[in-house]
Amino acid sequence: MPLSTTTTLARATVERLRAAQEQASSLAQQSTAANTNSRTAREQLAEATLAVLDPKSAIVVAMSDLAQKLEQLQKSDATAAQIREVSQRIEALNTAVIDNVAVSVDAVAAAQDVLAAVLADPTSTEAEIAEARATLTEARTPDLAVVEEVLGAVPREHWAPIAIPGVVDQPRAGNVVFLDNSESKSMQLVRVNNTALQLQSNEGFALTITTRDKNGVPFQLGEGGSIVVKHDNFVAIAGQGFAGGTMAKTWLFSSPRELGSIDVARDGSFSAEHPIGDDVKVGVHTAQVNGLSPTGETRSLSITVEVLPNEGPAPFDPLAKRSDVVQLTAELLTLAAVAGAASGGSRRSRSDDDDDSDDDTERDAADVNELSTQRGSIGLLARVDRITPPTMLVYDSVMQMLGRFAAARSALLARVIGDGAYLRALTGIVSGLLPLIGILLGVLAARDVEFVAGVPSLWLVIAIVLVGALDAFGGFAATLSFVVAVSAAGGIASADSVRGILGFAVLAFGVPIVAGATRPFRRESYGDAPVWGRVSDAVVLSLVGAWGAGSMFSALPGLFGFTYADADRTRLVQAFVLVALVARYMLEQAAAALTANRLASLEVDVNEPVTARRLTTSLLQTALFVFVAVVFIGNNWALWVGAVLFLMPKVVGLVNDQFPHSARLEWWLPKGITRIVIMLVVAKWWASLLDNAIDDAATMLRVGFVALGLPALVLTALGWFAGGAPKRASTPITRIAGVIVLIVGVLIVLGVINP
Repeated sequence: MPLSTTTTLARATVERLRAAQEQASSLAQQSTAANTNSRTAREQLAEATLAVLDPKSAIVVAMSDLAQKLEQLQKSDATAAQIREVSQRIEALNTAVIDNVAVSVDAVAAAQDVLAAVLADPTSTEAEIAEARATLTEARTPDLAVVEEVLGAVPREHWAPIAIPGVVDQPRAGNVVFLDNSESKSMQLVRVNNTALQLQSNEGFALTITTRDKNGVPFQLGEGGSIVVKHDNFVAIAGQGFAGGTMAKTWLFSSPRELGSIDVARDGSFSAEHPIGDDVKVGVHTAQVNGLSPTGETRSLSITVEVLPNEGPAPFDPLAKRSDVVQLTAELLTLAAVAGAASGGSRRSRSDDDDDSDDDTERDAADVNELSTQRGSIGLLARVDRITPPTMLVYDSVMQMLGRFAAARSALLARVIGDGAYLRALTGIVSGLLPLIGILLGVLAARDVEFVAGVPSLWLVIAIVLVGALDAFGGFAATLSFVVAVSAAGGIASADSVRGILGFAVLAFGVPIVAGATRPFRRESYGDAPVWGRVSDAVVLSLVGAWGAGSMFSALPGLFGFTYADADRTRLVQAFVLVALVARYMLEQAAAALTANRLASLEVDVNEPVTARRLTTSLLQTALFVFVAVVFIGNNWALWVGAVLFLMPKVVGLVNDQFPHSARLEWWLPKGITRIVIMLVVAKWWASLLDNAIDDAATMLRVGFVALGLPALVLTALGWFAGGAPKRASTPITRIAGVIVLIVGVLIVLGVINP
């Protein structure tokens, strides 16, 4: 999917025009001795004015065409006279721009501020954003009289817009005007299936015009047979009668803006599709197709087109929200690196005898010396049941059977199914209510979005996330029922629908998986400081879980392809997840203390997959990564470089045990919560630096997408060669330092601190 376009203009470009205007005005008032400086200032003024004008304006298009022609002549065997003639036309056009075009910098700046405010408001509708874009476009587009004055300074091309009084400036429904060598000729008009207009002249010119949406479905003609199109859809034209091998152009009035160019085939036939962006003002316009006749004369067809706004929430535009997108990218890439490192795939502590001595999970979870822990629960020492909840053997057997079945095929699915074992051990059959509640919530969510793939209301989302935080299988059940209900109604009709549902699924049942990947919900022993260990474990896993939930929730607008009213309620979602994970941690401790024997019998061992399966999984994850990331940066070099950087640690992690290991490097590498916070701080700082350094939004997103993963990749790569160092001793000082680092991490996750 290509990046969305936006009429947002770089603030530096507007300020450059303001400075050029002031300099030119000042020098014009000085003596003739300053003629050279004055001419330079006028050239800079013309350049700055053209940079601020709408790039589709007829004036900018004419200048761009002349610049391309000059470049082609300079690269060819053109004569000096030919080059001089084009250079003189450029100079004449620049002079006409200076003398006739007066852009109000204040009006442009004010329109930019309004657009920025509308884009920043998640409650804005498509129509509101389109109105703000159109207002900015109008502020950057000279009126028709000025365009005619400027274009009249140089010989007009055959494809240049033609100002027909009473037609282009006063469009009326059903109006059609055909000019052949400036002479008005009649045309025969036929409506086809009330979706297309066919026009035929006696001079051999024919044109068919229709409009369609993004899925190729044509729009119905309006009252009186007028052409109707909505924003972000297409006007399609096809016909014959232009000179073969020439170029034609389509314009949209009142002040002419280029809709697109048309390459005419050798036999004189042509066809093109022109997008109607949401920067076009809602209302009736005149579309004009201009080209060259076979006898070398200008041919022009003008026809009325009515532009309508889209309804509903605004589409997600990553360029308009570049700062948010780059920060979100930084968080998601760092989160992926943290989860990958914690899972043992990219960084493991090694000892000489490799006897799993580093897996003695008695470490202090908020100690600055603490090493990352392995995911999953730890074996229980005290196999004694102090309470016996009401149970149903069939339910327990079915869940264990599903767990074993999944374990042989997918470690992730097995963890999701077995995630609620602690609840089944502690509450017995009562735990079965969570999957049932999840199913009900999924159906209610599908009904809430009217069975079309989208984001349900905030409180339904929070309810599903809470169910998933307590039992990932409950969140999985909610997702499954939501998908089934929406699919049955035909509500999954696009790639955005699939991406959005994938994101919704990760949010629904991925929170405890992400949290548990960095800290276990329970340990076999908490060493010499059990209270400290339990509290710090609860805080760390809750922090990471809330961080992950916030990032996933923030990504939903981009994945579904549109914004929604509650898209900015990330902190509320994080707050609920923090509370839910702390509650879950306490319940896990209770299950281990009160029903240890039953808990051990209900858990299904999930063995690490063999290398071949891990490689296949990594490739599938990379494919999903590309499928999702294309929404934010488009299909370009950055997407594929980013995919390689995403896949590389996973592949190298399969063989990094064979690398040489340095105990000194192991000693100095940050670990545990320190590692997480450092990665997050560096990623966010790096994101802000890129955002401020690169003015162009599209370039910034592409560069940022690749660059933001580099800090985590470097730290991960260093971890491939680290190992053999003894564990650092835990002291009160290191624990206090860990608490400080942990507080900083919490404040960053909640957005209180912005590195």
